[in-house]
This record gives sequence, C-alpha cells and structure tokens, in this order.
Amino acid sequence: MNRLRTRTLAGLLAGAAVSAAPLAHAQTVAVDSATRYQTIDGFGTCLSGAEAKQGWWQDLYFQDLQASMVRVDITPTFASPTRDLSYCSPWFGQPAPLTLDNGNNGPDGTRTRPYTGPADYSTAFGGCSAPIAVMGTDIDKNAALFDFATAQAVPGLVAQMGQSKAAQLGGFKLYASMWSPAPWVKVSSGHTSQAGAAPLPAAVPWPFIWGGNFAGGRLDVSDTPLAQFNDGASDTSALTQFARGLAAFLHGFQKAFGVSFYAISIQNELNFEEFYNSATYPLAAQYVTALKAARAELDKYSDLKAIEIIGPEDLMGGDAYGMWQFGSGAGETDKNLHYLDAIAADTTASAAIAGFAIHGYGSDGVSSAGASSQLWDWWANGWQTSPGGGIPAPIKGFTGYAKPSWMTETSGEKPEWLAASKT
Repeated sequence: MNRLRTRTLAGLLAGAAVSAAPLAHAQTVAVDSATRYQTIDGFGTCLSGAEAKQGWWQDLYFQDLQASMVRVDITPTFASPTRDLSYCSPWFGQPAPLTLDNGNNGPDGTRTRPYTGPADYSTAFGGCSAPIAVMGTDIDKNAALFDFATAQAVPGLVAQMGQSKAAQLGGFKLYASMWSPAPWVKVSSGHTSQAGAAPLPAAVPWPFIWGGNFAGGRLDVSDTPLAQFNDGASDTSALTQFARGLAAFLHGFQKAFGVSFYAISIQNELNFEEFYNSATYPLAAQYVTALKAARAELDKYSDLKAIEIIGPEDLMGGDAYGMWQFGSGAGETDKNLHYLDAIAADTTASAAIAGFAIHGYGSDGVSSAGASSQLWDWWANGWQTSPGGGIPAPIKGFTGYAKPSWMTETSGEKPEWLAASKT
C-alpha cells in the first residue's frame, strides 16, 4: 500500500475533499458525513512471529497504514523451570530422550505429552517431570513466574511503539486474547485429536502438550480445591489459579513494558481444540463462570480494574445452528448468541463484560467469511421466530444488549494489493 492511497483513505474517512493523480480506472466516491452507519473503534492486526521487530514492518504498520490497535496473545509464557524442555514435551533439538530428530516420536510414540488434569500433569515423562507454577496471593510474586523479557519481547515492543505514536494515530489500544490458560488448569474434554503426520501429534485425547503448546482440553470451572494447587496457606481450585494467573500475567506485562491493556478476551475461539495453544468452553455456563472469576480478580488491582473484558470471541457459524447451538445432551456445544443470552441472564456476568467479539469477515468486505449476510443480521439483531428446529425464540442479537461488538479476527480474503488484477 503506497502512502498516497493511505492518505486518500484517511481523508475520505474524515469527510475531507482529496484529489489524487488520475488513475487508469478512476472511481468516484461520495461521502455522506450526515449519516452514521457504524463506529469504527480502531484498526490493526494480531501479532505472530518476529517480523514486527523489523523497521519495514513498523513503517508499514504505524506510518503507512496508521494502525491504532494491536492484538497480542496472552497465553502464559512461564519462566524456567516450568517451561524447561518445552514443558517436558517431545520437540526438535532437545536432549534425548525428548527429541523428534531422526524419527524419534517421544517416549510414548505420540509426539506429545498427554495428561488428564493437574493430578497427572507432572507425572514423569521421558525422565522429565514438569512442575506446576502455583499462583499465591501476592501478584508480584506470581508475575515473577512468567517470562516477559524474551517470550513477550515483540508484543512489548509494538505496544510501546503504538503508545508513543498515540497522538498521531488518534489514540492507541492494546488488546489481547488468550489462546489457552496454563495447561494444568485444564481437564479432558472427552474428545481425541485427529492423527497427523510427523511432526504433528498422533491421535491423542485432549489435553496434551505438543512442542511446548498447551493443546486442547477445557478449563476446570468446578472450583474444587486441589492439593496440587496448595498456595502455602490452603488448597485452591483450578478456577482460582486461572484467575490469579491471568491477573499476574497482565500485571507483569504492563509493569515490564509500561503499556496498559485496553481490553482482553479470556479465550480465543472457544469451540476449537487444536494441536497448538487452545482450549474450549463448550457450554455457555462454563464461560460465564470463568468470566465472573476473571473480572472479580482484575477488580482487586488498581492497574487492572480498568481493563475491559470482551467476548465470547467465537467463530461465526455457517447456519442458524452455528449461531446458537450444535448438538444436545452430552454433545452440546453452544455458539455465539447462546453465550450472549447466558451472559445477559446473569447480572454479575453482564456487568463483567464490556462488549462482544466475533471472528470472520468476508472477502467482499460485507459478509462473514463462509457466511451470508443473514448470519450477520442474526448476530446484530437476533430473531423473533425460530430459524430452525429446536432453536428457541425470540433471541436478541448483540444490539439488544446495548454493548458494542468487535470483529477481532478474519481470514480468507484476497490481498488485492499483493495479487491485484493486471487487466
């Protein structure tokens, strides 16, 4: 994207008259500044890899694009010894017997370290026992259990750059999503991964550790005190450890880089188990429980209580069931509007969430990727009559709750500026 086009776009958005050199296929654009269709809170990307350390990326992002937001991953990155040997999982370049080199797929042949929950998380595996980083009542001591200097160096750098350029960008917002909580606070989802060719995991029940990734499983929201989570004063629950860990990570990041989070999501795409960092909340009630625990913990601290929580950050479904619920009974998986309905039914949860989030936006710039405009209308406005057998009615869309909706991730679009037609 060249600077001329960027400046033209900025001018149009401001309602200013802008002229540019004639183009081969000139277009006329009329701007009606008297009619507001939607408010755009900001524009940015999610960081992945290390290219954001490069000067060319920084110039494109902050100078040419003038992005005013950045999304970062707040999957916890622990310090040694918790993270040693990729959390005791098979991976390339590690000392025997935990190596995938030359066809060695780890001690059990699955290329993963399986476990079912905190009770067997630290079971010896290939001569290694992965410790649990128990979160106590001192948030600074908890924050010291994470690695910010190396693992968070790129997000921290971009956050600092964005904050330093806030005036020229019209503001800057640091937003974060959690791909997975700490692995030991998760339990079995009852599902098994699909087998993949090396180095991908074999068919293994979720959750497991794969190359240091906290793969699959669901958060234990039972709030049952466990001996594995004794904080020196008493046994605590996985739910307590989740909330304390979230608060400590945010606190430590802000202290390390001097930038405050604007908003967070407690789970990215909460219906998908993947071989990389992931976790699920198949029932809306589970998400509501975690949401309330997270909000209560953040509210304890002066530097965290202003951070907004948005969600559920689900992927838009392909039909009416994908907007409400897949399956039933033991196989029920709630979707999109089902989460919003459950949040609204709980006054504490409703107060805890500042807005909603969804994934997917189509290559035409109008509809969700893989979805019709009908799905977007349902997301915004809900339905008065049931759109399918077994789906309740009436159901509100996000506009019925007087809270904003964020579109926090998309894919599948054509990058025309890279692959533009030459005709």
